[in-house]
Amino acid sequence: MKTIKRLFLFLLVIIFAAGVALWVLPSPLIKWAIENLGSEAVGAKVEVDSVSFSWFPTSIRLNDLAITNPSEPMTNAVEFHAIATELNLMEAIGGKIYLEEVLVEGIALDTAREHSGALPNRVEPPQQDSSFTMPDLGLPDPSALVEKEKALYQSKIDAFNTEIDARQARWESVLQQLPSEDKLAQYEADWQRAKKANALEKLSQANKISKALQQDIDKLKAGEKQLKQEYAQLQQDYKNLAGLSGKSIDQIINELGLSDSVIANLGNQLLSGKVQQWLQTGKGYYELLLGGSSDSVDASQQSVAEIQTSPDFLVKLIRLSGPFEHAGRSGIINGDIKNLSDAPALWSQPVSIDVNAVGDALGTIKLQGLLAHQKGGSEQDSLSLSVRDSRLQQVALSQSDSLGLLVNKARLNLEASASIQSFSQLDLKLDGVFSDLDMALNQGGDQNSGQADWQKTLAASLSSLQKLTLAGTAKGPLQNPDLKVSTNLNGILKNALSAELKQRSNALRQQVQGQLDQALQQQMQPLQAKLGGLGGLSGEADARQKEFESMLKKLR
Repeated sequence: MKTIKRLFLFLLVIIFAAGVALWVLPSPLIKWAIENLGSEAVGAKVEVDSVSFSWFPTSIRLNDLAITNPSEPMTNAVEFHAIATELNLMEAIGGKIYLEEVLVEGIALDTAREHSGALPNRVEPPQQDSSFTMPDLGLPDPSALVEKEKALYQSKIDAFNTEIDARQARWESVLQQLPSEDKLAQYEADWQRAKKANALEKLSQANKISKALQQDIDKLKAGEKQLKQEYAQLQQDYKNLAGLSGKSIDQIINELGLSDSVIANLGNQLLSGKVQQWLQTGKGYYELLLGGSSDSVDASQQSVAEIQTSPDFLVKLIRLSGPFEHAGRSGIINGDIKNLSDAPALWSQPVSIDVNAVGDALGTIKLQGLLAHQKGGSEQDSLSLSVRDSRLQQVALSQSDSLGLLVNKARLNLEASASIQSFSQLDLKLDGVFSDLDMALNQGGDQNSGQADWQKTLAASLSSLQKLTLAGTAKGPLQNPDLKVSTNLNGILKNALSAELKQRSNALRQQVQGQLDQALQQQMQPLQAKLGGLGGLSGEADARQKEFESMLKKLR
């Protein structure tokens, strides 16, 4: 009897322990799964402050879910204050998690982290430096530039010298094959003998010698013409070499960034860095929707489709509400995302996005999208973003020690639309206007301390600018599209910087041009004698021709 009681008591303890475990363990297990599996999928840390789990009914609530931006480990791409849903336990046990509705309350974008969210042993992608740097205010060492150009001159002079040697050898061969003075002497001897013969024989020999002379004269004319043409080309090549120093200084100025062409589209170049940053941010959010990097989504979904017939995970409706924060601005968000799953190709309905956010400083933001993955290999995603009357403060448009642009305040209106074909080909267009603009040259510290004249001119121009326009397109591979940006900053920057560049280029010309001319002249001196010698060879054919023609006149 005592044994039965002990056994019964033991079973009660086991059942109680199991019940406690089933009641207590799900929350930490769910937290562990979300943080570890989510981090692996995103490529950066995914963190949850706490998880609440209930069996009856089966429900889950995630509190303060933060997803790190893989490209910026010290920034959270998105934070969710609370996510709550109910689930069908039997379906979950069977390996299918289908959620009818997920409630998301409170969202914050691009928030700072206290600690890096980079995963250990994961290589971070290199950051592209899109900043612009004005050429160094101090001109480079003229002697170093001259030595560099002398080496280039010498290589071209050596090539021309080799060409002269080859021409000389060939011309000497040509002259050897042309009728020579020995042959002319033979004609003279034949004519002297003919003059001693009778009149008829003399006439016959004169015609014969004249005919032979004319043939040789024609050969000499052809040879002399060829040599003259080639010599004229060599003289032109020599003239081109002699003008290298003048071309060199122009090339040096271009290479050092001291020409107007460098700044003709400088505004486009500066703002393209900001647009590139926006593209990377948008790409990150797009990949969050896809559940991973777009590089691997296509292959992974194809492999899943080969095995599965329906998604393992599906959220039919995600309802967004509550406070919304971005870049220090706050407002209210509402909207929904429908049909989000791990295998969109296996679900009959596309993913749809319709989200709105409104706030005093935030303005009105509207995001819409449709991700249609039902046709494998022909996936078509479209997204549009509208920003109206969004008030910006302290936004850096470009980062540079000498040419940083800072928007102190502005009102932004922007329209952007993008389509992504087969997870790989991007076609994006955006148009934006920064109005009520207060923009300054951002150098950090004292804005007036140590400013060059061009910086002061530019700062004054920027302070008077009332509106900044921005248009851009991005087409091509999603990972590296061809980005084109246009802005009304080009004219302002060119006016401010062209005088500075002209001053620097003129100073460089004065220092370097004379040294280049002298160096080139010294290097070309040996060529002058060799080219003159070739001129003598060219004239030899002409001299022979005249001697043969003089002989022909005697016969006539």
